[in-house]
Amino acid sequence: MESGKGREEKLERKQIKIILFAWGFAVLFLMFAIVFRLLFMPVMVSFVDVGQGDGCLISAGMGENVLIDGGEASSYAQLTDFLRHKNVRKLDAVFLSHFHSDHIGGITKLLEEDFPIERAYIDDGLHDDEKNKFVNLCNDKRVEIISVKTGDTYKIGKAQFEVVRSWSGGNSMTENNKSMVLKLSFGESDVLFTGDIEIAAIEELLHKHKQSLDVEILKFPHHGGEKSSSIEFIKSCSPDFAIISAGVDNIYGLPSDMALENLSKEQVRTLRTDRDGTIEITLGKEGIKNISHGNKWR
Repeated sequence: MESGKGREEKLERKQIKIILFAWGFAVLFLMFAIVFRLLFMPVMVSFVDVGQGDGCLISAGMGENVLIDGGEASSYAQLTDFLRHKNVRKLDAVFLSHFHSDHIGGITKLLEEDFPIERAYIDDGLHDDEKNKFVNLCNDKRVEIISVKTGDTYKIGKAQFEVVRSWSGGNSMTENNKSMVLKLSFGESDVLFTGDIEIAAIEELLHKHKQSLDVEILKFPHHGGEKSSSIEFIKSCSPDFAIISAGVDNIYGLPSDMALENLSKEQVRTLRTDRDGTIEITLGKEGIKNISHGNKWR
């Protein structure tokens, strides 16, 4: 006959098994919920209001975060406020269109403040003092440098990034025209990032890379500058939306009247960070799901 003590031990073992089973089930359910959420997360593209400069955060749908340019160092507070708002504690990648301060300053400041960045993608053809300084800083902070060239593609999270055009170094161009042109693709949507390219680089794109220009969203070149306002380029891109990143009442008078007129002629809906604040675009597999904007991050 089983003793009372034996029955108590048996009951205790049974209770432990039930508790372990319940914990195991809860852990499996949580893991399934996380995987399910990641699988169905959209890709978010946020054109951050960094004043007179460029800065775009891509939440790539699987927990990865990518920054394309980062504005001036003086707009570092706006950039980091937005990263905190999005609960971004590290960047899986940054892409540098070129090394002018209104594109690289914020990223340099992030590195100096030890914000975790895993990889930096920079143009293989560029060789100047600002690039060398940035590379040295990345080396000091143990950030992997990836040199890109035209035609390279990278999958980060759910998003694919294609280097549509990099500077080969074989011809003489202004620093603006050396900008990397990058295309983000997810589902049925493409976004073209154009840095500060002007007419010489635009003509090169139209001549050599026209097949890659048809996109839904165009980050308009050089903050809406007149030299970047080719009507043929706008027609080739045929975007549904154009995004202009510019500072409020900036001394350059950007965006230019020509840029706005040409976009209006082609019936392209235009959003501007100087007027609309940070612009957030949600991309789903079937295309653009939502666009929102507001001035609260200025």
